[in-house]
Amino acid sequence: MGKRYLLGMRDLTDLKDLERRREEFLAIVSHDLRTPLTSLKGFVELLLNDEHDPGSQVSRYLKIIDMEADRMIALINDLLDLDRFDSQKIRLDLSTVPLPDVVAYAVKGMEGMARQREVQLRVMTEGDEEGLLVDVDRRRLLQALMNLYANAIRFSPRGGRVDTVIGRGEGRVTVRILDEGPGIPQEDRERIFEKYHQVDQPSPERIKGSGLGLTIVRRIMDLHGGAVRLDNREEEQGSCFLIELPAADGGKS
Repeated sequence: MGKRYLLGMRDLTDLKDLERRREEFLAIVSHDLRTPLTSLKGFVELLLNDEHDPGSQVSRYLKIIDMEADRMIALINDLLDLDRFDSQKIRLDLSTVPLPDVVAYAVKGMEGMARQREVQLRVMTEGDEEGLLVDVDRRRLLQALMNLYANAIRFSPRGGRVDTVIGRGEGRVTVRILDEGPGIPQEDRERIFEKYHQVDQPSPERIKGSGLGLTIVRRIMDLHGGAVRLDNREEEQGSCFLIELPAADGGKS
């Protein structure tokens, strides 16, 4: 009996059409939404610079518009970034950098948000800084760190503190970001890195996020051969997010 072959055929027309529609949608999101929002924010900032009583109704409304414009622009940027990650269009520009320097730059960039929320930011380094080198795309690592800091500040109580501890162990360099917020409920702990999943916070002051920040953090860590996870804070209230990256020296202490 001769050999028999089973041939499988699949119509790719629908898949190609879906991909085309997705690209068209992202083009609309990128141009037709982000551009007018950026323009709107510029005009709002001009109006805020005019002489208004800081406690007036006009001033309050302008600040709300400015904040909501920021939130929408951030959401659009997150959607576009996530699509690039999912379609594997992200290319890393790797260089060897001291991790404490990148963390310090990220913290500096979050000082305005922390000041507005009256949250103190502290950074501690464990061990010799020469052993804390990592091969990373600096811009993408900053993006991941600032997403984590934004969450930590957002969930912290006024007058609270966000601590960062940089260390090393078993060939990996680590960053722990610890806040004093309400913590992550047990039922949410397995889902916090999923798209659009947000943890409810019983606070009228909560600033809503896109629900994509932690998903993007995980994508960035995966691309670097690293990891991000939620650790327990056994003695204090709050959350601890742990980032792990391979040490640039290949594990030598």
